[in-house]
Amino acid sequence: MLLQEIFKPEYANFTELYGIELDADSSQPSFLSPPQNFDALGFVFRHDADGLIDEQLLDILIEYNQTNMNIFIEVPSQLLANGVVDAKYLIQLSTNVGFMISLLPPGNVFVGDAITAEQYQTVIRDFTIQMVQKQNYEKFVVPVSNFMEYLMLECLLGKDSPVIKNFAPANPYIKENFSSVLSVENSDAFKKDIREVLYDYYGGQENFELVANMIFNGVKEKSREIYTQHVNDYLHQQHGTAEQGEQAQPEQKQGE
Repeated sequence: MLLQEIFKPEYANFTELYGIELDADSSQPSFLSPPQNFDALGFVFRHDADGLIDEQLLDILIEYNQTNMNIFIEVPSQLLANGVVDAKYLIQLSTNVGFMISLLPPGNVFVGDAITAEQYQTVIRDFTIQMVQKQNYEKFVVPVSNFMEYLMLECLLGKDSPVIKNFAPANPYIKENFSSVLSVENSDAFKKDIREVLYDYYGGQENFELVANMIFNGVKEKSREIYTQHVNDYLHQQHGTAEQGEQAQPEQKQGE
């Protein structure tokens, strides 16, 4: 799908579109601001001869990033497997420009059979290593961040929880671009690698679980603070409204 197609009337009710590509006409001024109905757009990564992001794509990303929508760069994983693009570069670029990343697997329309499942597993492992080594890296990377979230949930609920045992991706993008093209065995293989990278980084499973619990406790405490502040603001507002109402009452005249 070319960028200019998302402006067509048939997409006026869509909130998300992915697999967007650019051509020479995509730089027309009328396409430099996205339609307001979209919450998320995914652009297929393009690069120059040096493996750096294509300037036209970069310009579009900068313009579209002025909105509040989520921007994804969809990276055909053979670019990483073959050394055309560097993981460190993509991670730094996503931080600087402000986009999320999707590492497209074999079987995806933009990858096909260009790499094997084993090569994809290596791509995911290497990318995960670079992510954890990048201090304060907070951009979402599909499917690495998805499984990180699962591990946190597993730590909170326990491996024997029915939620964990019956867990299945519900996101349509994940199901279409990952679950439907990867076998369970291949998915489990790269998930195992992500788990190992995280455990190694934090000094073992026990330390990872300690960190995960600290994060959960921090979120819980922050939620409590926000709720308390919200209640206090509400009570203060209601008290102020009551006082204004009393002041607005007309004074009774004698004999009334």
